Amino acid sequence: MPFGKRFPGMNSNHRGVTALLAACSMCLACNLPDLKLTLPDLCRTIQGVTLPPGSGRRETFSAQINEKLDLSRVGIKDTGNFEARLRLVQFTSHSSASLEWIEDAGAVLHGPTGSSLPDVALRYTRPEGSTAVGAITVRGSDDDLAPYLEGGEVKAELSFTGQLPETPASLDVKICFQIAVPLGGGGEE
Repeated sequence: MPFGKRFPGMNSNHRGVTALLAACSMCLACNLPDLKLTLPDLCRTIQGVTLPPGSGRRETFSAQINEKLDLSRVGIKDTGNFEARLRLVQFTSHSSASLEWIEDAGAVLHGPTGSSLPDVALRYTRPEGSTAVGAITVRGSDDDLAPYLEGGEVKAELSFTGQLPETPASLDVKICFQIAVPLGGGGEE
């Protein structure tokens, strides 16, 4: 029976990689190539970050978040053996109102309690003449931030600068990480 009929979801590329891995695993002197499996994004949404009513003038509001992040949900049991890249931080109006009042927004990711890791900062500045939006997305970082997640939580400080609405406002904050885990021996001797 042809291979493709026995394993219908496997194309010729999959068969080639499978054959290479099988051959390498049977040969003790052969090291597996440095392969990584990228998992689906790990996202956490903090709903209802409440902003106080504005005073009618430009001001800055800050909020602290400290959210649990269950890495075992994506199959990570050994916290020292993965990579994490911050994909995005997204601010969405909880009431679908415009966020045009936000001139600048920022997120500062802190390391786990007791660590000496430096803070990682992301910034957003509203483009001049931009139209009203209901969501602001701040692109993440290519740095490996796995050590920041090893405590099983995300610690960050959010800041918003602009003329806050005169009525209380509420935002949802979504933080997404791209997680990759190594497969094989990585070419080590």
